[in-house]
Amino acid sequence: MAPTRARADVEADKLPDEAGDEDQGARTAAAAEPRPRQIDDPAFVKRHGLTEEYVEAVRRGEIPDPPYLEPDNDETELHFAGGSWQITRKGMAPGESTAISR
Repeated sequence: MAPTRARADVEADKLPDEAGDEDQGARTAAAAEPRPRQIDDPAFVKRHGLTEEYVEAVRRGEIPDPPYLEPDNDETELHFAGGSWQITRKGMAPGESTAISR
């Protein structure tokens, strides 16, 4: 087995983000921030026709949260149909063969 070499620009007792990669540290911190739950947004609930029973079951953890799409997403849409979630390309109807079900 070939010997491993440490990166010269990283001190041995520090992680890369502690050794000066501030951008990596900021990205890690941002990724760790909790997202707002879509299920708590009345507009989201209304747009997908979710019942109060369904919403309460999600809040209790009996049903997983809906898939999360970034607010500025302009390529895909989220649909709730037949008790399951589908992610489709914009303009594609749920149930079409290229939809991704969850």
